[in-house]
Amino acid sequence: MIDAALNYIRDELEKYLFRFDELNLVPNKPKVVLGNISQLEAQSSDGNPQNDLDEKVVMTLINVEEEFTLKNGPTFTPAKDGGFRHNPPVNLNLYLLFTITESTYTNAMAFLTKVISFFQARQVFDHENSPGLHDKIEKLLVELYNLNFENLNHLWGVLGGKELPFVLYKIRLVTIIAEPEDSESLVEVIETSENAY
Repeated sequence: MIDAALNYIRDELEKYLFRFDELNLVPNKPKVVLGNISQLEAQSSDGNPQNDLDEKVVMTLINVEEEFTLKNGPTFTPAKDGGFRHNPPVNLNLYLLFTITESTYTNAMAFLTKVISFFQARQVFDHENSPGLHDKIEKLLVELYNLNFENLNHLWGVLGGKELPFVLYKIRLVTIIAEPEDSESLVEVIETSENAY
């Protein structure tokens, strides 16, 4: 489900950016990519870039966090011919970094503004307003996530690069549920005996 959520957000942001002529985007050339921003300056043995992260809006998943407030739930789901024993679903928050790798700073600011305006307009993705959303994703809630200067320094230190124009969002509630494996019979009758002792 993580991949489905990220791919959907990438595709929707891409469509949104192509609506603005002033960004001078080239048709059929992706602008928004899923990638590890720490690999931006990676080079192959011949000195050429190993990736296609230059002049892009790079989406990087930097953290996955379990939403503990929704952890309590039933572990047995009744079915017609029996029941299914399962662990409660895992509800996740995804921390998604959008980094602008434009070589011109003013262009980077234009793209950063458009990314922020996209999520300002669409803070909720559900099946009502997002018909292409994967069937197993009920809803995605998007909120801007702020970092203080110390955490900002740690983030870019871990990513191993210089700070680029970016914005960080917390994407709430990607739910992971494994398909049931064991079927258990439902208890329909309980027999008791008076002479048990």
